[in-house]
Amino acid sequence: MRYMTKIGVVFAVSGCLFGLSTISVSASENVSNNDVLLEESFVTEGQPVIFEDATSIEEVVSQIDNFYENTSNMPSSELGITPMAAAGTKWGNGTVVNAGGGSQLVTSYFWVKGSNMSGSNVVGRAQKKAVTDKYGSVKSSTSYKMKTTQKVNMSPQTQGYVTVSATAWVYARD
Repeated sequence: MRYMTKIGVVFAVSGCLFGLSTISVSASENVSNNDVLLEESFVTEGQPVIFEDATSIEEVVSQIDNFYENTSNMPSSELGITPMAAAGTKWGNGTVVNAGGGSQLVTSYFWVKGSNMSGSNVVGRAQKKAVTDKYGSVKSSTSYKMKTTQKVNMSPQTQGYVTVSATAWVYARD
């Protein structure tokens, strides 16, 4: 009888997971202490989170857009198959919202290649977590339709702007 109950639970959970496979998944990462923030200022791989010479939030948005547009190498295989959209392809308008207390929320919409999601910074971790939650793993050659929101603050440490937290949603993959 216990064996049948376990089988029933497994099927019920599998059915719930199958039903949830069509919804968007989000994940977020927060930086909560200055030691982590200082450590991340030396990380250069992945989407930028330190904007040292930016004098306005528009310059921050431009640097984020430039990162994705400059990493838009379309993956191709030996068979000549190309994805629906190249990594770095923007699918929505980016927005900036004043979050109060000197914080800005910068939202970006891009097809992000799995290899561009760095686990060593707050944005990449949020993107990877969203993809892993929805698809089980991140494939480096696959592009994912992502919405990423970064909370950006002025930073006295860098004389510019810095991302203090990020939230990511994944909608599709190629």
